[in-house]
Amino acid sequence: MLRRSKMPSPLGLTATNVTHVFGGKEPVVALQDFSLDVAPGEFVAIVGPSGCGKTTLLHTFAGLVEPTDGDVRVGGERLTAPRRDIAMMFQAPTLLPWKTVLGNCLLPRELAHRVDDADRDRALELLAWAGIGGFADRRPHELSGGMQQRVAICRALMGDPSVLLLDEPFGALDAMTREQMNVDLRRMWADSGVTTVLITHDIAEAVYLAERVVVLSGRPGRTLDVVDVPLPHARDLSVIETPEFAKACARIRAYFAREDSHVGV
Repeated sequence: MLRRSKMPSPLGLTATNVTHVFGGKEPVVALQDFSLDVAPGEFVAIVGPSGCGKTTLLHTFAGLVEPTDGDVRVGGERLTAPRRDIAMMFQAPTLLPWKTVLGNCLLPRELAHRVDDADRDRALELLAWAGIGGFADRRPHELSGGMQQRVAICRALMGDPSVLLLDEPFGALDAMTREQMNVDLRRMWADSGVTTVLITHDIAEAVYLAERVVVLSGRPGRTLDVVDVPLPHARDLSVIETPEFAKACARIRAYFAREDSHVGV
């Protein structure tokens, strides 16, 4: 179990009527009137076809872009720029190749202030918690893809975030590694209690990981449905064999029956 002494209280995330229009001679409406309330400590997944604005939405949640209309609030405060307590993890682990695993994990603290012994202890604790404590002195090229993503998760949590944003973090992994990473991520979220939003094309991944799944339409992205996932808080891979899991997946999959939807099953 991860010690919570340094982890801040999770914050809620609220999007209200968010619309994104990309300019040019022919403006493109990527998102239209998107609203969502993510409770403190909740895990929400967002699925939708390619080009529906999922990544744009996540960048808005990170404070990297401002919506054309509407607003995003974190802990009740309007988000207008990136915040230190919002961490984002991408499909590629983006580890620095010249740093060790420990050095990569310590990067958020290094950027914030001079690294001290407490920071090193915290990083080693996170790596052990993620099952890679014995690899602290290795370089990224010495690790498998799944291990590199575990380092990336630890690095994100090293910044003590109140909100964690995940953009297809396991999309480049093979099926077996991805399945195990889903189990590990669900455990890590349950231990850390951080408010988490996941973008994914994989319906089964979304249902396994999240408490709720938001279904977006094709561009412009609009909310088609919000599916409450009727699975226990503590989950292992056995839940994918249950009728409840199958029913939730089928409900979401029905929105993407067309062959050109580009949403995984």
